[in-house]
Amino acid sequence: NGEFVYSGTSSKTRFNVINVSYFDLSTQEIDYVTVKDSSAQTNYGTQTKTINTFGTTSRGQAQRVGKWFLQTQQNQTETVVFETNIAAGSVVRIGDIIGIADRVKSSTRRGGLVKEVSSSQGNSNIDQITLDDAGATNLPDISDDPEISCMLADGTVETKTIDEYVTGNVVKVSGNFTSAPVLNSPFILESGDLKVQAFRVTNIKENAKKTFTIAAVN
Repeated sequence: NGEFVYSGTSSKTRFNVINVSYFDLSTQEIDYVTVKDSSAQTNYGTQTKTINTFGTTSRGQAQRVGKWFLQTQQNQTETVVFETNIAAGSVVRIGDIIGIADRVKSSTRRGGLVKEVSSSQGNSNIDQITLDDAGATNLPDISDDPEISCMLADGTVETKTIDEYVTGNVVKVSGNFTSAPVLNSPFILESGDLKVQAFRVTNIKENAKKTFTIAAVN
């Protein structure tokens, strides 16, 4: 339905003592290393979490995992959950960085769905995108060097500079896309005055109605 549900985490509930497992090559046994955020412990009490890693074979590797987790806990505190269609949801993976253009949060619509792709040269070189609803979309001015990002069939996102707004819902880009953007997959428009918000995917759930629910953290 296009709605984004945001939530935050309380400082009192964030983990500040992390026990990370690793396989000790010397003893051939599982051992643990502990990484702490002493300041958070003093301010909010001790909140402990144990992480069982796979393929970690040194104390140094385990420490880096623990430090990364602590940094994530302290700085990436906004989470978002949303539902998307199969065209986008089937290619997203946990750990991917995605951009979100929330029209409610930014008070402007800068995203939608790719309805059609075409070539201004009349061949297989795709350089035109038909947007789902250009009338309801806040198209950035060409003088602001706008860009459009579209998802390709292999799951990658390609960004192109917009050359002109041709007619109706059609956008022409500079150069050609590497391959044709996926129909009905999301597009995002960016310009100097408005950028998307980056989130890291933490969970993906496939729903019975052929949609995907995605959770991500900022």
